Amino acid sequence: MVSRAYYAAYNVSVELLERLCQSEGVNLRVEKQASFHGKLRAILVNSGDAELRKAGEKLNELRLWRNQADYEYDDLLHDTPVRVTAALTAADGIIRRLDEFSGTPGSRRREAARRMQEYQSR
Repeated sequence: MVSRAYYAAYNVSVELLERLCQSEGVNLRVEKQASFHGKLRAILVNSGDAELRKAGEKLNELRLWRNQADYEYDDLLHDTPVRVTAALTAADGIIRRLDEFSGTPGSRRREAARRMQEYQSR
């Protein structure tokens, strides 16, 4: 369940970038590779928007939990009901932040999209 929570939030984050490309006319490269997970989190954190930064930071925390639940077999505490509930709550919070951002005024979206494109082109 922790893994599913992470991927739900990750996929909504990817959709946000794709929508920004269309609505704001920016060229953000969305890659279908495992290495893009880290890039996506960094793009959000470096967007210049406080809510997107928080979403990116929380997505990173959720990714750490996912890795622990999926790969640290010697410690079964990573996929307990408490952790699953925390992961679902974190994913919900990320998705809500991203949805709220999508509905913000155009100038805020344009500025964040410009900064994300600038960051990604480094």
